[in-house]
Amino acid sequence: IDEIMTIRQYLEYRDSLKHVYIDSDLLPETVKFAVNVDINNWNDIMNDLYSKLDQELLPKSSFDIMSYLRQEIEGITIPQIYFKVAGCWTGGHEENLRIRAININVGESDVEWYFVDPQDVENFRNCLKQKINVDILSQEGRWYTDISFCLREKIPVAKYIQKPGDTVILKPGCLHWV
Repeated sequence: IDEIMTIRQYLEYRDSLKHVYIDSDLLPETVKFAVNVDINNWNDIMNDLYSKLDQELLPKSSFDIMSYLRQEIEGITIPQIYFKVAGCWTGGHEENLRIRAININVGESDVEWYFVDPQDVENFRNCLKQKINVDILSQEGRWYTDISFCLREKIPVAKYIQKPGDTVILKPGCLHWV
């Protein structure tokens, strides 16, 4: 939504949306792109995930400061899944609450990642504001830029090709687009 709205208007908007429950057996044939799919009730997947990850990477393990939280937070202390087909992209953003993120490619294809380290984000933000009038933080998730722009503007950027089975771990505050 690209406009300012009151809380009441937002609640009316939210209530007007159709909420759809998708049977997980149908997902491979029906979903082309879905983000932040909550999987806390998908016991087989959660058990498999927790059995394969190192303790240091498990949400709410004794190594995770989030273990001190009294409640679960979807996408923070409970893993979520993104479903994508070739050609889909996730716009530039930082992780929820600017914490670290763990991303595992369980698909069949490679995934391209681009990163800007936290110390370079403000410079990148100012550059994009000046050059193309885009504020990457107020329009978070709605933009995707070619690596050549970063290189031309001398913005330190990294690219990583995540193969099936690879894990990408993002440090807190890392700006990325996929």
